[in-house]
Amino acid sequence: MKDKIRKVIQKTYSSGLHTEVHELTSKVINLLGLSDEWANYVDIEVRNIMNKEPFNKTPIEERVLFLPHCLRDAESCEGEYGEKGLICHKCGRCDIMDIVEYAKNLGYKGVYIVPGGSIVYNIMSQNKPRGIIGVACYEELNQAMKKAREEGIPSQGILLTKAGCINTKVEKAEIARKLKK
Repeated sequence: MKDKIRKVIQKTYSSGLHTEVHELTSKVINLLGLSDEWANYVDIEVRNIMNKEPFNKTPIEERVLFLPHCLRDAESCEGEYGEKGLICHKCGRCDIMDIVEYAKNLGYKGVYIVPGGSIVYNIMSQNKPRGIIGVACYEELNQAMKKAREEGIPSQGILLTKAGCINTKVEKAEIARKLKK
């Protein structure tokens, strides 16, 4: 279903008739007859497609990745918090270590494991990335992508597959796909 949604968004966006995020989101939901539970996913994918070209033109070494600290194993995480978020100690009890290492091996400017929006905004203003990938729940991702747009920074978003502020989950394959572009 996700691939079908992406294709319809791309086709509808390419037509040039819908340039507002919420207008395009509503159009795609209606075209596909999707339930309201798909609205957040479609909204983020609309933003991703609208930002795709400028994001892909941004050199990898000028991009940063923001991960939510809720991806960690809350009961056994050995990481410590610093001024730029959680510092992973590579215990291997969650997916964070693999994601961080993959992004760093690709040459990303920075990878940050953060508790929320305000620290993201501080890191953005200090590090001046030219491209951003964010992983989060809809509310956090929506706000961060709006802020990135206001700052003129192309972004890509990945929704958590299991939200809830603790021991969340994400599709690692989706992160890998976005990181490589």
